[in-house]
Parts: sequence; C-alpha cells; structure tokens
Amino acid sequence: SEPETAVVKVTCPVNKGAAVDYAIHCETDNGPVFFCCKGCKKAFAENPGKFVDSVSEQRQQLGGLEKVQVLCPVSLKPIDPAVTFEEDGQRLSFCCGGCLEKYRKSPEDFASGLANSFTYQTLCPVSGKPISSAAFVPINENTQLYFCCENCKKAFSEDPAKFSDKVKGLGIKLEADKVVGGQKVAAN
Repeated sequence: SEPETAVVKVTCPVNKGAAVDYAIHCETDNGPVFFCCKGCKKAFAENPGKFVDSVSEQRQQLGGLEKVQVLCPVSLKPIDPAVTFEEDGQRLSFCCGGCLEKYRKSPEDFASGLANSFTYQTLCPVSGKPISSAAFVPINENTQLYFCCENCKKAFSEDPAKFSDKVKGLGIKLEADKVVGGQKVAAN
C-alpha cells in the first residue's frame, strides 16, 4: 500500500472550516484567495476588509503546499520553461526574453503578477505525474486544469466524467453540465 502523506486542509476565509475548491478564487495583489463556493467569493468581493484575518490564516495554510509556476508574472501568459532566472533562491519562468528583461529591471512592478502566477495543482489528474504548464484546459472563466502532457489532456477532453473523482481529489470540483474540453461533465 502507498504511504499516507499529510494533507494540509485549506479553508475558506468566509465559511470558516469549509474546504476550498481551487476552481473558485479571486486574484489579489498578494496572490489568490480561494473559496468553498461562489456565494463566499461574492461575500468576500463585497467586503474584503471583513476577512483580513481569515485570509491571512489561509495564506499560512497555502504556505505549507507545493505550487507550480504556470504563468509569466509580466504578461500572465503561459510560461516557456526554457526562459528562466534565479531570484532569492527561487527559479522564475517567463513567456519570453522580453518579459524576463522587464521583470529584472523592475521586479516590484510585477509583484502582484508573480503572486498570481502559480497553481497549487501539482499532479496530472490522468497520470498522477507532475504537471506541465503547456498542457491545460479551461474549467471556468479564470481556472485551468493542468496535465503532464498533451496525451493526458486529450484523454481527459474525450471523457472528463471518467476523471472527475481524480480531479475532485486535487481539490477541484467540476461543475455539473459545464462544458470542459469540449465535453459536458457529470457532477462530482
């Protein structure tokens, strides 16, 4: 049997104690804030100041998780893993050399973009292997589901319902009757 790993439970800042759905979030200057449902996202948007302490608590929870950079902090487009540089011991990737140079000249201008350029989805829902920033399908207006390769992306796109439990295991709920990768998805 596989060894158990400790899972950090990330909780909604509005509905304290409820596990987040990584597909429901909003971007802030300090990085994404995740919610358990669209109602909580709306409540946060109406009065973010009310939730400062619980957002801080969520950021501490997220700090214990592995994350993968998928977007360029300058353009917010998918990264090119070959265009990188090290900053404070962290390897950062960019979509092109032009964005890399813009960032190096003025990193403070792109702090918000950098904070929002990562995903906490680290494994492919089809193979269980580490994700690639180049293989993804949109699952809602501001969330992508990532895969390790184009073959897994294709397998998912042909039958998303087949993988809905694996996706749910990654902390992402696929919406019922929502078209993902060209197919309707059964509720999970």
